[in-house]
Amino acid sequence: VDDVDGDGTNESIILYDREGANLLVVSEDYRFEYGEFKDFWETYNRYGQVYPAEIIPDTNGNGYKEIVVGVSTRWGEPAVMLLIFDGGNQELLSRRIIEGGDEDIDNLEQWTYVPGMERFGDVVAFTIPAREGSSGKLAVYNFIEDRMEAFVDEDIKEVADYGESPQLIGTSGEIFALSGKDIPEPGVSSHGATVEITTDPDYYTNVYVDKVLSASGRDDGFSMRISNGDHVVVVSLQDRDGLQKLFTHEISTFTSSDLSFLNTLVIGLLIAFGGYKAARKWIWR
Repeated sequence: VDDVDGDGTNESIILYDREGANLLVVSEDYRFEYGEFKDFWETYNRYGQVYPAEIIPDTNGNGYKEIVVGVSTRWGEPAVMLLIFDGGNQELLSRRIIEGGDEDIDNLEQWTYVPGMERFGDVVAFTIPAREGSSGKLAVYNFIEDRMEAFVDEDIKEVADYGESPQLIGTSGEIFALSGKDIPEPGVSSHGATVEITTDPDYYTNVYVDKVLSASGRDDGFSMRISNGDHVVVVSLQDRDGLQKLFTHEISTFTSSDLSFLNTLVIGLLIAFGGYKAARKWIWR
């Protein structure tokens, strides 16, 4: 797959059954083994494979690439995480919550591996398995920018790399290419406490402010007032084929009441400073 330790030899990724699932990244002179999550037959029986890991570039500068592993809940609240391991000391570097809250990762029986994962440049595309109450889909995560790029609302069996763009193979045998290039980027701007969003009504829009759904529908624009401060606005546009592309914007809002308060504060400080100077002049005269 890729060379984790920089010795010129690519490692292989293997998932095998030995008293439950065991994930192995291995070559002649390198070995990474992870066996915390034991269940995988449920996923294998539906998708015919379990390939839940990929190798991504070194992000902490220690000379070893990282290993990313995808897991999702089997029951309870739907949740999906990416676990990123240091390829050198093999410690867990971080957890990336893709969906759901910070579920109890220590309840190992609740979790299973995702069916498939493939790296394309700065992103990994991975399948989220169907479970009771929710259908399967594909997710695209940018590990350089640390953000989600897209979702595809299709139950995907496999993600394959055949050149120009990822090829998706559905559980019913359908094949189609993944490309979000045709989805136009929405406009996002802030004026005081008001956030203005312009979109294309051909796409269904969801607007999330600090991870909270704040507006949705098919329209050419949305306007909303939010509290002052720094915010992350994510606008998702979904086409009629189920491709949902996410656009992330960081904005700052400032209300007129805050401005009035600051003006009053500045004036008060100037008056106090003027009084201090006069008193100091009188004392030392």
